[in-house]
Amino acid sequence: MNTITLAQASTLVRTIGSSNTILMRGQPGIGKSSILNTLARELPDYAMCYIDVANLDLGDLGMPVIDRDTMTTAYAPNTRFGVGRNQNNPSC
Repeated sequence: MNTITLAQASTLVRTIGSSNTILMRGQPGIGKSSILNTLARELPDYAMCYIDVANLDLGDLGMPVIDRDTMTTAYAPNTRFGVGRNQNNPSC
């Protein structure tokens, strides 16, 4: 496991976060959430969204949408991610 600074974490998210998922873990209070504040200042065109995944259920992430013609199911993402219809701001 590698240890990085908060500035390095912020740079990592800005650099590759749009095409990669980055998982950050650590003890409470070390600054993981403060990275969001840094990104909000550095990326003003993005809508910031804090998601505490440990307190979510599957329905909080997306809901199933059934296509009855093809009898397949897809998931519609929750509005908090900013990718739904009529949502123009990307979320970070």
